[in-house]
Formats: sequence, structure tokens, C-alpha cells
Amino acid sequence: MEGDRIAQARARIEAAAARIEAAAGELAGARHAGDPELEARYNALRAEAEEALAGLDMLITRLDPDNYDQLTSNDGPQAMSTDQ
Repeated sequence: MEGDRIAQARARIEAAAARIEAAAGELAGARHAGDPELEARYNALRAEAEEALAGLDMLITRLDPDNYDQLTSNDGPQAMSTDQ
């Protein structure tokens, strides 16, 4: 049961990360247009998202560190870092 909650939380995190990456792709085109305000907002949002994902990563690791290692071993280069 606890594993299901962790798996669901992980799925929500991955979906959020995918939405962030999609938005980043859209903003990349705008960045080439030279909008400094938009670029500043993008950088702030990216930093905030990275901080939030790191916090979630730490929480998941604390809840079930053994399961976390198994889940991330198949993620390759996109695996979340536990460095903090």
C-alpha cells in the first residue's frame, strides 16, 4: 500500500517534470526572440521547479530509500539526484 502511494507520487512528479520540460521547449523559442523579462521569469521558474523536485526527491528517499534505489536505477540520466 505504501509502495502504491510512492509510485503514484513519483508518477505525478514525472508528469510535472514533463510539463516543465514542454514549457521550457516553448520558452526556448521565445528566448531566441530576445525577451529579457521572459527569460528572467523562465530562469526563476526553472530554479523554483528544481528546488521543489529536490525536496520531493528527498522526501521520497526518506519514506522508502530501498524502493527509491530500485525505481531510479532504470531512469538513466534523468534520475533524480539525492545530493543536498
